[in-house]
Amino acid sequence: MNLKINIIQNPYYSLEEEKVANLMGKIFASRIKGYQRPYGDKVYPFGAEELCASLVSVCKTLDNGIDIPLMSFKFIRNSTCNDFKVHFPAWDTLMGSGCSNDLKDKFHSTKNHFIQDYGDFGYIGSLVLSAEIAENPRLRKEVKKITSLAIKNISQEQGPLPLIVTGTIHNHSHEYIHSLGFQYLSKEEVSVKSLKGTKTYLMALREFNPELNFEDVQHYWDYREVLDKKRELEEVA
Repeated sequence: MNLKINIIQNPYYSLEEEKVANLMGKIFASRIKGYQRPYGDKVYPFGAEELCASLVSVCKTLDNGIDIPLMSFKFIRNSTCNDFKVHFPAWDTLMGSGCSNDLKDKFHSTKNHFIQDYGDFGYIGSLVLSAEIAENPRLRKEVKKITSLAIKNISQEQGPLPLIVTGTIHNHSHEYIHSLGFQYLSKEEVSVKSLKGTKTYLMALREFNPELNFEDVQHYWDYREVLDKKRELEEVA
């Protein structure tokens, strides 16, 4: 199976591009189906930040050249959220969750330390796998490792960047996130309204787990395809 990493960088600027529109539609359809499996219909796994985020997918490429997402996630910086006047996703979740003031204080304290030490921080979210790999353990293991590589590299390619995320409890995604190096800011359970109240933990990362080894999948990152209309426009200007 031919696998590759695709990155749609800031689709706000490139929705009219046919390849961007097609791949983005497939990513969103896969996300809906992925969340419908555990939560049923009428879930809404999207935020206001979708069009200004980076949408990352590990895809299989068909013989006709069409890419089909097997696993995907989004990445966005807090500074980008500020530029577009949208809430940072993890904070948006906290505001609608009815969580304690203590947890909100921990978020703000962590955020302020990250800005002081690094100048910015980021978010990884909407991590979803397709039904195809959910039922194929060997393929799931490989795609998951490629995804971990992409999570690390896209968030760190411009220098060290801390992250704040929410890790879902029922499907053990918080354990996967923890294995990457994220730490729990609290064991207070946070409800996600748009996902029918599913419970998550608030987690943060300063450094990735140093024991992570991606040598055997590094070539997928080296040959990733980046769709970035904004950069093209800036280069022309």
